Amino acid sequence: MASIDFAGDIDRIIAILANNTILNNAMRNIKFGESDYLKYDDPAPYILVTAPNSPFKTRDSFGIGEGSADPQHTAQYLIKIIVDSKNAEKSERELYGFIKQVTDILKANPRLKEPVGLTDPKCIRSFLFDIPIEAGKRGQERLVATIGIQCQVGSAFTLDIAGFTGIPLISKPIEREIETVENIYDTRRIRKNISSINETHSFFAEIEYINAQISALRTLKRNRAIVSTTLTRPSGTTVYSGKVTEISNAAAFDQLETVTIKFEVIH
Repeated sequence: MASIDFAGDIDRIIAILANNTILNNAMRNIKFGESDYLKYDDPAPYILVTAPNSPFKTRDSFGIGEGSADPQHTAQYLIKIIVDSKNAEKSERELYGFIKQVTDILKANPRLKEPVGLTDPKCIRSFLFDIPIEAGKRGQERLVATIGIQCQVGSAFTLDIAGFTGIPLISKPIEREIETVENIYDTRRIRKNISSINETHSFFAEIEYINAQISALRTLKRNRAIVSTTLTRPSGTTVYSGKVTEISNAAAFDQLETVTIKFEVIH
């Protein structure tokens, strides 16, 4: 069952920002929460990382059951940038520069991985949804801008294959078990029975295009390698042995490129 570690996610965002030497050297502080939200009275520039009043953005349409296992949530976080220079023009220029730095850093690490080893992702994917400058502050020396980031936590379906674990699926996998049969007739050509000729079992999985993963899958396909793969659903995990027999482009979601793979199961 997926759950959101709000404090852990905020700590990770702080670590990612602080790991950037240029940004960290320019800031007096990168802090957790907003205890001084109303005054912003610390020496600027500094950054506050927090969550909105309603950070939990998931709505379960059908409740939580054994078949769904509450697999996926969406959370939002806020990165507040406070600047205060000698004049309003300099403050505004400085603010825009910090906005660019922070957005570039966050976009370069959309899964909020640990910044040194790029391990332990905190989310499946994220996107920036808003960057407002605080109302009533325009044209002043002390300015505040807030960058909003939305994170998808957990995945309903994941795939372990080709050395990669926990690959999140974009959509529910399509699984097919097909038995090919022939008809059996009597001497009057009346159909009396059917006889099994062949049985095939396959599933289709739609994943995000990540070059390293797709290259490994293409190698498996070209080598016709028999491999083990694990398909994890909310209701349980199944291990299959078989081959990757097809890799094809799937529907695009805005800036997200997706690929569908076909895995033929060998019983």
